[in-house]
Amino acid sequence: ATWPGPVTWLFPASKHVPSWIRGNHDSVAVRVTAHPIARALCEQFGGPIISTSCNKSGDPPMRDIRSIQLTLHDTVDCVIGGKLGGSMRPSEIRDALTGEVIRA
Repeated sequence: ATWPGPVTWLFPASKHVPSWIRGNHDSVAVRVTAHPIARALCEQFGGPIISTSCNKSGDPPMRDIRSIQLTLHDTVDCVIGGKLGGSMRPSEIRDALTGEVIRA
């Protein structure tokens, strides 16, 4: 089992999934997090969080709050401090239909 955990699965997007969720993609990325802060946010909110990764498309991932604030200050409403999930690499992404690893 990969959930909850740092694995994102790509599922085909149905025609009912709006473009603001899937972007320019034919799929939807879904992850069930084990991160305690993200889990607490979902529990307090009472549902899932729709989010993007914390970097501009094509840029490397950001690993600290200062980088996020400097780079995304005009596009992010709030940054919550806390420890990262422990991995020094971005999470794995897999195709839900084939199991193919898209990003290791």
